[in-house]
Amino acid sequence: MTGPTTAAAQTAPAGVIHDLAYRRYEGRRTGAATRFLVILRYAARVQFRQRSVKLFLLMGLMFMGIAAVILAFSMLPQMLMADAIAEQGSRAQAQLQESIQGTPASVLRYVLTGQWLSTFLLVLVCGAPAVAADLNAGAFQFHFARPVSVGQYLAGRLLGAMVWPALLLYPALVIYSVMWLAFKGPPAQVALLLAKGLLVVTLRLVTMAAVALGCSSLTRRRGLAQAMFAALVVGTWMTAGLVSKVTDRPWISSLDVTGSTHLLAGQIVKAVTFQGAAVAAPALANAAWIGVFLAIAWWRLARAEVVRG
Repeated sequence: MTGPTTAAAQTAPAGVIHDLAYRRYEGRRTGAATRFLVILRYAARVQFRQRSVKLFLLMGLMFMGIAAVILAFSMLPQMLMADAIAEQGSRAQAQLQESIQGTPASVLRYVLTGQWLSTFLLVLVCGAPAVAADLNAGAFQFHFARPVSVGQYLAGRLLGAMVWPALLLYPALVIYSVMWLAFKGPPAQVALLLAKGLLVVTLRLVTMAAVALGCSSLTRRRGLAQAMFAALVVGTWMTAGLVSKVTDRPWISSLDVTGSTHLLAGQIVKAVTFQGAAVAAPALANAAWIGVFLAIAWWRLARAEVVRG
């Protein structure tokens, strides 16, 4: 009688006990000053999975190639003129100097204007939804409970909104500057242009990313955040440009989110000149766009409800 029962008991599956105790973290630890890089790496990785990001990067590369061809044709007379200086004397030298003075403005114009659409679209899909998505998902409890601060989070998100547009703007600046050098541009002036261009491009990226994060922090809806950012950028571009033309006051274009950087670039290479208080308008406008919208994002993040352990 006990035979079948004993056999059944022996064939029954036995339970397995798993150890659910917490284990000490044994991985690599990073310093507090570099914690924002964790957020940056995560953001860049997630963004690149989007098909739209890859599409806009390809579009930017196409614009870069087209602009390079156009710029090369505009630089060709300068190269030919440099070869003919010895034969034609001072008149050719004056014409060459005039051409050289206009080249930095052309390079920066092709960098900023030629990549305007692609960089705008990349910030739209990478930066504008970032904070809104975290608000909707309740991710601040994960970020801020320990050990990431508001400043570190905001720095990571700001750089995350800039990383893919930067892959279009910085290479375009370097390529166009090298082209000018190849077309017999003065090495010292090319190096100076490159330094000024790095400042302008960085300012353009920070301005657009700051505005995107400020808009994103005001809502939990990704689509609404993107719509707010697009309306602000396109709306100020159209309105400021129209008013500046109607009133014949070019400095009003500095009230545009991207136009402020464009006018500042013109001032840096001495292609745009203003009189009186208008001289400070582009710089003040850039500072205002960055400062106000980063302050909005900081205020919103500082008010996030977090249970700290």
